Amino acid sequence: MAVHAKTEINLLPPARHRRRVVYSYISHIGHVLRVLLLLTLMVLMVLVTTWLVNWSISRSYTAALAEGNGQEQGAVELVRAVNRTALKAAAWRIQHAAATEQLPDVVAALPADLHLTSLSYAEVDGTVTIKGVFTSRESLLAYQRALEELSWVERLEAPLKNFATGANSSFTFTLFRKTGL
Repeated sequence: MAVHAKTEINLLPPARHRRRVVYSYISHIGHVLRVLLLLTLMVLMVLVTTWLVNWSISRSYTAALAEGNGQEQGAVELVRAVNRTALKAAAWRIQHAAATEQLPDVVAALPADLHLTSLSYAEVDGTVTIKGVFTSRESLLAYQRALEELSWVERLEAPLKNFATGANSSFTFTLFRKTGL
């Protein structure tokens, strides 16, 4: 069997044929370069998008941390305030042992939007003076009624200035203990 070589029939002059072959190779190389350029641009777009997303997340995370630190600082201050109040209450209980039994009643009746600023006990006449700040007149009246209903309270005195309206108004109550307690 004889192998026949493929013969090419070219009617173009050799110089022109070479130019067409070179043009064909250059055209193919151009296509390959364009595809490589598009692939490179796609990779760059993915990298840039990833970087922007990470940057955005880190910025929001940093902002959240900064906000969290502010909240954390507020929480730390709140804990310190509660600790100071607990220490004052413990010192008051030691100093006024006779009134120690009544202190939980006074604090338990306290509504959430009333804040005590002072609590004192006079051993001579057995009076308990409560001072604080209120934001709601209704809460103040409810606290007054709750104090009047305590079993050891004979009477409660409340000055008229307690019923002044306005944000963060102060109040004072004087509780008189029943005799024999």
